[in-house]
Amino acid sequence: SSDLENNIKATFFVVGNMAETYPSIVKALNDNGMCILPHTYCHEYKTIYSSTNSYFNDLNKCINSITKITGKVPPKYTRLPGGSDNQVCSKNILSNIRNNLNIKGFDYIDWNVTSGDAMANTVATSTIKTNVNNQCSSKKLGVVLMHDCYYKTTTVEALPATIKNLKSQGFKFRTFNDLTLEEKENMIRLGIM
Repeated sequence: SSDLENNIKATFFVVGNMAETYPSIVKALNDNGMCILPHTYCHEYKTIYSSTNSYFNDLNKCINSITKITGKVPPKYTRLPGGSDNQVCSKNILSNIRNNLNIKGFDYIDWNVTSGDAMANTVATSTIKTNVNNQCSSKKLGVVLMHDCYYKTTTVEALPATIKNLKSQGFKFRTFNDLTLEEKENMIRLGIM
């Protein structure tokens, strides 16, 4: 696997109902030092974003799923479905969600590099590698968005070469478990956090 080959760890923002369907995968990721964080429980935008309460009910359900599977409460980070400034949710509700996340001590994470693997069920391996490498070439800090589903085989295929390329450019890989204060400040400055 690329993890063993390249000796890096990744952060997985998980969908709670999928984590409950495949708990052995989440447990294995956790046991191998990956960072497991909440994304959403149901990933149904209409449900999640119907109100601030709906969002937090969904988030809490996801956190409970992770805690039950891994045996530990995840750090207070989350990734909002569609991002923190998505066009799906009403601006008022989204603003309310972000404010309440801050009040509850959560950092919400966006990204500044996208693999483009969500554009279709299958995106060419070469496209994923090119997207990540091109977007990272002008950056000192990158939060790369990739998706992990059973049909995302090309994302997995793109990883070894992408990781090697980024390492050769001097990038260091971190999870949200071992983020430095300087990196966190840079992410805030860049609007990723």
